[in-house]
Amino acid sequence: MPGGGKMAEELGRIQRPTASQYNGRRKLLLVPLIYGPQSDDPTGAAVLQNYWEQMQTQVGALEEALGGLQHIYHESLTVGGPEGLEQLSAADQRSHAFISDKTQSGAVLEPTEDMDVLLETLDLQRCMMIPLASPSVGSRLQEWHADSNRQRYEYIANQIDSTLGEN
Repeated sequence: MPGGGKMAEELGRIQRPTASQYNGRRKLLLVPLIYGPQSDDPTGAAVLQNYWEQMQTQVGALEEALGGLQHIYHESLTVGGPEGLEQLSAADQRSHAFISDKTQSGAVLEPTEDMDVLLETLDLQRCMMIPLASPSVGSRLQEWHADSNRQRYEYIANQIDSTLGEN
């Protein structure tokens, strides 16, 4: 056996819960966004394409078991509906194609972010990429960024909580 010749001991199995266990309950599927490699990296592009294909297969299987998607939330969108879909078309083609298909099947693209908090967080991320001479300034920037991120995630959580009904 590679790596020492010993096989790992199985600690246990996790059984998949039945879909009926979720009937009448709120369901939220999270699809992590993975941003692409440089366009001249064919291996990275293939891995990313494989991720998106597998994600669509998995979401399709979950829809089959749990019912269709009714609400869609996408990070960085401050508006929903057709306007949000238009923003996505300019920003993220893979997300746009997937979400466009789901909205045509009846799902609603919801606004997810507060514009002011999102822009503050992005500006702070940019500031933190600059080499700083003062450790004190770096520390304050990190605290400010952490607070901004907390506000951002609280807003997103509230948006989801207020729009995601039982399904």
